[in-house]
Amino acid sequence: MYPSKYSFDPGSAPDCQNDFLILGLNRTGTTGGQANLVAFNNLYSGTSPTPLCGMANPTVLFAYNISTVAGRISHLTGALT
Repeated sequence: MYPSKYSFDPGSAPDCQNDFLILGLNRTGTTGGQANLVAFNNLYSGTSPTPLCGMANPTVLFAYNISTVAGRISHLTGALT
């Protein structure tokens, strides 16, 4: 599974709110349960030395169940890169 990162411009400063990462999980999704497409922002978080986003962890931007077939999501996220 490979992530896709959006709002990426190597020439600009990191943006905690607008830069985000989307991942397809190799899991069978279930309605109201396991998500298999998730996105995170506040990517530049951490604990040491000083996180750019001022947070310990990235934030879940969204999480959806978009397929009930494990492995199908990997084809989708590869196309979004």
